[in-house]
Amino acid sequence: MFDEENLSMAANWIYTGKVEINGEDLETELTEDQKYSILKNFYSSPCFNTDTKKELKEKAMVGDNSDKAQKVVQQCEQSLPDAEQKARIWAAITDMNSTEGLQSLQIKINGFFRRN
Repeated sequence: MFDEENLSMAANWIYTGKVEINGEDLETELTEDQKYSILKNFYSSPCFNTDTKKELKEKAMVGDNSDKAQKVVQQCEQSLPDAEQKARIWAAITDMNSTEGLQSLQIKINGFFRRN
């Protein structure tokens, strides 16, 4: 689990393009998977507002039009800690008459149950 301070630090890595811990720059670059992980944790956190989350998503996804990136974006949107949205997602997940594809439902389920 990440707390607000650690998530803010990790988000800063995405914004600046460099990894810094305790004032020391590490000679490394974030992988796409690491960016995705930070973004998913940031989105599921109640510590940040939706606009801040969207700004980080835009920065993290610059130039990344991959299928994996699109799935991460969808999962992030499903993981926002909003009670009304969670109710809509739960209704979609449990709709026995749904014609929604399995992959789409899996993304919703992953986002719905994502906790920070």
